[in-house]
Amino acid sequence: MTSTVSFKDKLKQIFSVILWDLKGCKGSLMVYTILASVFTVIIFTLVFVLTADQTSFSPLFSTESSPKISLSEKMQVFQVISSTIIGFLTLIFAIIYTVQIFSYMHNKRKVDFYGSLPISRARLFLAKYGAAYLFSIIPMLVFMGIIAIASVCTGTLLLPQVTNMYVNFIVGTLACISAYGFLSACCGTTFNTVIMFIAVCACYPLSMVFVRAY
Repeated sequence: MTSTVSFKDKLKQIFSVILWDLKGCKGSLMVYTILASVFTVIIFTLVFVLTADQTSFSPLFSTESSPKISLSEKMQVFQVISSTIIGFLTLIFAIIYTVQIFSYMHNKRKVDFYGSLPISRARLFLAKYGAAYLFSIIPMLVFMGIIAIASVCTGTLLLPQVTNMYVNFIVGTLACISAYGFLSACCGTTFNTVIMFIAVCACYPLSMVFVRAY
């Protein structure tokens, strides 16, 4: 007799694994949220304070014809700087989440524990993969929405290059998680996986530079 699992039950299994990983990555998610919030507030404050009155910082060079930065230009500067920092934070913490989530492959107790669960290995890997990606992308999109709302409130839309930046970070995060997930299945320890991932991330850009040069 062969047992069958319905599609609804499969989704429940995947969702349960994601919730389990959410508890394990709760600390990292809190650190990411705090850092992203602090950097966003600091950048917003610096952009508007330093450009509030350009002549007040240098009275010797103050003239009536000195150009003044408009509110729209200030928001555009805020968009670019804050989005860049949030994107790089996303990539860094995506690796942290992925290391935490896929570390079970290098722990015999965890492997035995997950092996005893009524879920296939392929479905377990898919749930882990999805958890790492969701934990990385959802917080980034939340901060993107905050930046977009703040911009719209001042009558400024998101710049096309800022939107493309987020698209690149979404694709880059997916590539990083995919590469580490593949390496974690091939390497015997977490340390070896991290070393191999760093080596791949360093060798690939160098290879591209070499190819373009010659």
